[in-house]
Amino acid sequence: MAVPTYYYESVTQVTPAWLQQRAITAVLVDLDNTILPRFTEEVPAEIRAWAAGLTQARIPVALLSNNHKKRVGRYGADLGFIPVANAVKPLPFGYLRALRKLGATRRAAVMIGDQFFTDVCGAALLGVPSVMVTPLSQRDLAHTLILRKLEKFFMHGRQAVGA
Repeated sequence: MAVPTYYYESVTQVTPAWLQQRAITAVLVDLDNTILPRFTEEVPAEIRAWAAGLTQARIPVALLSNNHKKRVGRYGADLGFIPVANAVKPLPFGYLRALRKLGATRRAAVMIGDQFFTDVCGAALLGVPSVMVTPLSQRDLAHTLILRKLEKFFMHGRQAVGA
């Protein structure tokens, strides 16, 4: 059975009501270019408000990133998310650690990220539904920019809702 992938402009479109409609009780979210624009240090105000809304709705969130422990821990603490660093996405190890820390099953969680080959594919390998969002910045690491060109082929012209 295939797991769904949704395409949205921003994480802010994944609201507590949206999660409840899909019986999702936990969120895994990527850091760079999903909630923090690449090469910046400040989380945008609308994403801070989104994080606060999830906290208020008592929806646990894991910050799942391939980035290092110090950086992920800093933003996890800042936003009230459980940090899961060095995830090695799309391999399953980080996803499984995050699910364990959240106390969530694969079907009751959702992965939100800006990259098809790491965030979406990794979630699909484990049977976790996913939401792919538009990157917050056009600037990115060189290898990621190359992968973004390949993403267009695999996405078959899908466009984010709200784009």
